[in-house]
Amino acid sequence: MAITPLILTGRVVTLDPGQPIIEDGAVYIGEDELIHAVQAEGEKAPAGFDHARRVEARGVIYPGLIDLHSHVVYNSLPLWSPPGREEPYASRAQWPRDPSYDPMVSDPGRLIGYVAGKAQLKYAEVKAIVGGVTAIQGSARTGRRAGSSGTSRRRPSRRERATSTSRWSPSTRPAGGIRSSRPGRTCATATRSSTTSRRGPPRSSSRSGRRSASTTACSPGSWPSTPPPSKRPSSASGPPTGARSCRSPLSNLWLYADTTDVVSAGAEGLRVCLGSDWAPSGSRSLLGELKVADLVNRTKFDGALFDEDLCAMATRNPADALSWSERLGRLKPGLHGDVLVMADRGGDPYRNLIEGTERDVLFTAINGYPTYGTPELMRAAGAEEGSEPIRVAGRHMRIVLVYDWIADADWGWAQVMAELEDAGGDPRAYLERHPKGEGAGTRLALPADKPFDAPKEINFDAKIPPLEGLATDKGFLAALRAGGFHGGALNAVAVPYGTALLVADRQRTLMRHNLIVAGANVLANVLVIPTLGLEAAAGVTVGSVGLLLWLNLRACVRGRHAPSLGAALRHRRLSDPVAR
Repeated sequence: MAITPLILTGRVVTLDPGQPIIEDGAVYIGEDELIHAVQAEGEKAPAGFDHARRVEARGVIYPGLIDLHSHVVYNSLPLWSPPGREEPYASRAQWPRDPSYDPMVSDPGRLIGYVAGKAQLKYAEVKAIVGGVTAIQGSARTGRRAGSSGTSRRRPSRRERATSTSRWSPSTRPAGGIRSSRPGRTCATATRSSTTSRRGPPRSSSRSGRRSASTTACSPGSWPSTPPPSKRPSSASGPPTGARSCRSPLSNLWLYADTTDVVSAGAEGLRVCLGSDWAPSGSRSLLGELKVADLVNRTKFDGALFDEDLCAMATRNPADALSWSERLGRLKPGLHGDVLVMADRGGDPYRNLIEGTERDVLFTAINGYPTYGTPELMRAAGAEEGSEPIRVAGRHMRIVLVYDWIADADWGWAQVMAELEDAGGDPRAYLERHPKGEGAGTRLALPADKPFDAPKEINFDAKIPPLEGLATDKGFLAALRAGGFHGGALNAVAVPYGTALLVADRQRTLMRHNLIVAGANVLANVLVIPTLGLEAAAGVTVGSVGLLLWLNLRACVRGRHAPSLGAALRHRRLSDPVAR
C-alpha cells in the first residue's frame, strides 16, 4: 500500500549538523516513504508533490525519537519502590533478590505478557508513541530471525510479503512455545523497533538496505545499558573504538542513587544514547528521560552538555549506534520519514523538546504513515478515517492501530484496553477463553527478557495492578517524589510537567463548571417558567451566565495546582546552579 505524499510545514529541527534549524521550513515525504527534501517553505517543491497532503504543523518538527533501551513486557506496571529498604543498591545483582521483586514486578509482568501478550505489546508501544517515540528497542531475547538462532530481526517488506521470501519475527511468540527457540508470528502494532514491532510496512530491503538489529548484539561494537556507578568503564582501559553507552538516568537514580558520568564517557569517545528502560524504575516515555538527563546535566555536571547534545541522545546518536545513520535519526533527504511534531513554546528549539511533555506531542508519522496526532493534523494528513479517538494528558487525540494489510494489526485501542482489563481481572478465565497453538486467533505470548526472570514459572496467582496512565501524570510524579533512592534529586523533574498538568486540570475544572451551571439553568427554567413567566426565566439565565463567567475566571486566575507548581519552581532555583 503506497502512502500519500506529505508536506509538513513549521519550524524544522533536523538534528543534522549540515542544516540544523530551518525557522520556516518544510519536510517532504514521498510515496516511497523517504524524505525527499528538507528546505525553506518558500523554495520550489521537489517533483511528485503536486497532489501531496499539506500538514501545517504550527509547531516544531523533529526526527522521531529512538528509545534504545526498553523492556516492553513490564511497561504497564507502576514504579516499584521496595518496601522497607532505605539504602540504594550497589549492583544489578541485588535488587532482583529483594523479597518484593517477584510479587510486585516479575510475577505480574510475566503473567500479563503470557496471558495477553498481543494487547500488552500494543499498549506498551502506544505508550511510547504518545511520548514521541517512533522506534523502540525491545528485547534481544525475544526477537528471532526465522530459521536461525540469532537475535536480529526486521519487519518483512511489501516485496518480501508478495514473494514469500525470508520472514523475521518481533518479540511475540505463540503462547505454547514461550520457551522454545522457534520463530514467532509477526505481531505488527505501533512502532518500528529493532526487536519489537513496526507501525506500517517499511520499504523493501533490496531498495533501502535496511536491517534491524538487536541493540544487545549490534554491529559494530556493543555497549552497556545504564550501568550502575560501580560498573562504569574506567578511563584507564578506555572504550573500544566505536563503543556506545545507552543509559536510563531515571532508572539509575531510582535504584542506585547515581547515574553514568556522560561527560567523561563522551570525553572517552563513547556515543551516549538514552532509553526509558522499564516502567518499574523508568520514565513513562523518552520525553521523561530527557528531563532527567537535563536535570543531571545542570545539577551534577554544571551544564557541561549543550541542549542539542541531550536531544541527540534520543535521535541521531541511537541511529548511529545501530548503523542507521542513513536511515533514521535526522531529517534529511534519503532517510525514512519518521517525524515528530511538538508544540512550539518559543525560544530555543532544543530546549523546546527537552521541556516538552506528552501533552505537547501534536503529530507523529513513521515512514510517512500518520500514526498519532491531534484530530486537525490527522485530518490534514488524510488519516482521520482510519484512526480512532484516544485521550492522552487531557487532550482528545487520534491514533492508527489497524492496518488491513498486516495480519496482526487488527486490534483498535478500545479492544486493546478491553483485552487487558479482561486478562488482568481473571487471568485463568481469560486463558481458557483464548486458544493456544497455531492458526487464526492464536494467543500470542510476550516473554520476559530479564535473564533472572526468563526461567521462572508463570504465577497465575500474581496480582496484576491497574494499568498506569499513558502520559506522565500527578500520580506518577507523586510516586516519584515518595519512592526510590534518589534522595529528592528527582523532585525537580515535576517542573516541566507542572504547567501541562495545571492546564489539563484547569480545563477539567472549567468543563465541570459549565456542566453544573448549565444543568442548574435548565432545571431553574423548567421550574420558573410555569409559575413566574419568561421574564423571570430570562433573569435566571443572565444570573447563571454571570455565575459561570465568575467561576471560570476564578479557576483561570488561581488554578488548583499553582501552589505546588510554585514550590517546584522554588526547588529548581535552589538546586539548579545554572538557574542560580
